[in-house]
Amino acid sequence: MHDLPPDLMALFAHAGWKPDRRARTAPGLPADHPARSILEAFSGLQVGKNTTGVECAAGDVVFTGEIHAPAEIQEIQRLSGERLIAIGRTHADYAVLHIGASGRCFGTSDMMETPWFAGETFVEAIRSIVTGRCVRPILLPGQASATFYGDVYRAGDPRLYDLGSGR
Repeated sequence: MHDLPPDLMALFAHAGWKPDRRARTAPGLPADHPARSILEAFSGLQVGKNTTGVECAAGDVVFTGEIHAPAEIQEIQRLSGERLIAIGRTHADYAVLHIGASGRCFGTSDMMETPWFAGETFVEAIRSIVTGRCVRPILLPGQASATFYGDVYRAGDPRLYDLGSGR
């Protein structure tokens, strides 16, 4: 993962990352999945901090593999057709960040019923989390609405991420 922009590279370097760093990963990680290179580069690091952000609370990301995939992520995998792998815990250990084979990132939380879309790329997702930019909730089949950070989202709301269209 040497394609970090300068602002994020500085944040990762501050957390202890070096360009030649190679951490051990779980044996079952596919060689061609982006989770592998992310965890090899960053596993064990804590990047960012929980503080006031630009649009919402900024958070940290603690990179660690082998996190159980909740039912919501299994449903997103089914709907998106891609394998999602957890790459870390975020927001003071209340949420999990997952990456798909395409590079899209999704999150789940122990405190919310609704999974969310964090970004089209790893860089976009990390930047959203560590700077406190709003992520987009996802309504799963059978959900007419969901509450996400105090706001109620109903089917058709343009703030929702639509897995079918990727928007």
